[in-house]
Formats: sequence, structure tokens, C-alpha cells
Amino acid sequence: MNNLIAQNVRPIRDNVGFCWDENEMQNFISFMDSIYCNQEFEKENIIAAISVHDDYLYAGKVYYPLFKLINAKEVIIFVVTHGTVKNEIYSPSGVLIFDEFNLWKGIYNDVKISPPHLEKY
Repeated sequence: MNNLIAQNVRPIRDNVGFCWDENEMQNFISFMDSIYCNQEFEKENIIAAISVHDDYLYAGKVYYPLFKLINAKEVIIFVVTHGTVKNEIYSPSGVLIFDEFNLWKGIYNDVKISPPHLEKY
């Protein structure tokens, strides 16, 4: 039974430059708190945001304030894919790709993924 559950969790694809341990993440948050001195960020009427895609060394100063603004039960994330993945699936263009995982590996808990809500026309 555990093998079936494990197959439903998307594995970590990039572990370089990211925190994948609770202690590492807490250290990162504490460090960023010290930089921003617990500054409040303006969040009135935010309905969308664009985040950079890189590790914490390069993007941490963007991730920290942006992710502190998220206060939602559900978030939609659009991403680009790396060239190695594109090559594996023959470099698709102009298509949406959904993976088949029910959960993504998270630091504190695995993250539940909502099923796609697409209607055929």
C-alpha cells in the first residue's frame, strides 16, 4: 500500500539551492526576517503575481515578500519547463501539460494538488 501512495507524490526535481528540510527552511526564513526586519508588504487587491524561477540564493529576496502575501486556499501556478524536460517530450509549443500526481513533495507536508478543471468544447 505504501508503494501506491509514494507513486502519487511528485518527487523533488531540483534539490540544489532549495530547502528540503524543516530546519533549513526555518533558517532561511529567519535569515530573510532579519533582512526585512519583519516588514509588512502591501497586499491590498493582489489577484496575481509573477515569481522568478531560481534557487534561494538568487531568488530568495523575491520569494520571501511575494510568498508572504499569499493568503488563499488554492493557488494556480503556471510554470515553464526546462530544456531537458522539453527534449524528453519533443519540445511541445502552445500546449498545457498537467502531471498526474495527487501530491507534490513539500517541506512540512506534501501539498495536495487539485484536479484540472477543463471542459471539452
